[in-house]
Amino acid sequence: MRNKMVLSVLVWLLFFVHIDYAGAKENVPFAVSGQGAILMEQESGRVLYAKNEHQPLKIASITKIMTAILAIESDKIDETVVVSKEAEGTEGSSLYLVAGEKLTLEDLVYGLMLRSGNDAAMAIAEHVAVVPKVLFI
Repeated sequence: MRNKMVLSVLVWLLFFVHIDYAGAKENVPFAVSGQGAILMEQESGRVLYAKNEHQPLKIASITKIMTAILAIESDKIDETVVVSKEAEGTEGSSLYLVAGEKLTLEDLVYGLMLRSGNDAAMAIAEHVAVVPKVLFI
């Protein structure tokens, strides 16, 4: 229950960080600066506010939040992660990780959430991912 509340607050902050009460163009008492947003009641799923809710948009920040949650819940938070060449070359915002560098998963999560490091997200995903074993008969 606590994780759901934290996630709800993070999503709320993600979309409603910039609220301009004086310049609202929608028929609501606030303006949302993001291209799209949706606010839903958790229990019923009822939409309380929506802006461009059917327009496909990139979900980079939400993906980073989800990656952080998966890393924290993986029970691997104290493990050492060796940065791969793929993680080193990840485009976008970066912690400037170098292939072969060793950090704890916890440090990478902090870098992901505080610096929005795409390279940290890649390193986390590679370390936490569970690759299914395929059985051949």
